[in-house]
Amino acid sequence: MKKNLVEVEKQYGISTYHSEMDNGERRFRLRKDGFPMYIRTEATKDSKWQEAHVHSRVYETYIVQNGWLGFAEVIEKGIKFTIYKEGDVFTTKPDIYHNVYLPADAVIHTVKHGDTKKEVRTDNDPMAKKLTEITKQISEDELKEKAMNEIPVDLNAYNEVYRHFDNLIWQVPTFASGIFIAVIIGTMNIKNSSMLEVAAGLSIPCLSSLVYGFSSLFLFILSYTLYRFRWHQINAKNYKPKNHFKSPQVYLQFIINLQVCMLLAIAVNYFNIVLLNIMSIVLSFFISAFMEESLILEDKKAISENKTKTKLTSTKS
Repeated sequence: MKKNLVEVEKQYGISTYHSEMDNGERRFRLRKDGFPMYIRTEATKDSKWQEAHVHSRVYETYIVQNGWLGFAEVIEKGIKFTIYKEGDVFTTKPDIYHNVYLPADAVIHTVKHGDTKKEVRTDNDPMAKKLTEITKQISEDELKEKAMNEIPVDLNAYNEVYRHFDNLIWQVPTFASGIFIAVIIGTMNIKNSSMLEVAAGLSIPCLSSLVYGFSSLFLFILSYTLYRFRWHQINAKNYKPKNHFKSPQVYLQFIINLQVCMLLAIAVNYFNIVLLNIMSIVLSFFISAFMEESLILEDKKAISENKTKTKLTSTKS
């Protein structure tokens, strides 16, 4: 005689439990004594990243039914990202923090096996929270790129480096705007003083033009400094903004560049020939900065190659 679900659960401890998660995933579970041994997960357009977690005794075998699956796991060097395609099967090990990304309409099967009686699943300790925070900032395109390049993301250095450059980025515009205001007010208060003309050996218009010109050059240097800070921060963070122009940093950079152009325009208005001197200084600074950056990159490359050669030599010997 056939038994109904209540009788089966009571006699064998087998039950089902289905739910819709906060991220829109639909999960259909088959449980043994209350523990989910099998889960069918169906993703929606809003699913994306799950919550990072770790198992103490249980292995998880993932089967990609439809679409693909993005997998993030904590390794010795940081966070490793992998893409598994339709038909792929892989198994996670206990004590490895991991997280799963599902694109729209993906379907996966998860089979849990191991010592389920002593199993402890953790998703709220510092490491799990940190992995969740980092992975949820990574877009689908960046996930694919990181998986393709096989470049681990540094768990520890990311936040420190990112915050360091973030502080510097906000300090530069404040400093530049202070200089801009000081130059405008200072030159406006300069009066036709014969003593000043004699002391400087220049006319008041010429002196004002030089002040504006060199101030513009200095602000250009600060603008380039801000650009470099932003460049380093982009390489420090592990996510790609959906819209680059929504970042306040874009407009901070524009404000400084606008101040540079305004001071240059005022300098030209006073004394046109000064423009050539300013442009030559700016150009020489830009070329020098480009050369120095090239040298720095080449130096890092040389150091890396030397380390590799040293390791090869040690291995051979």
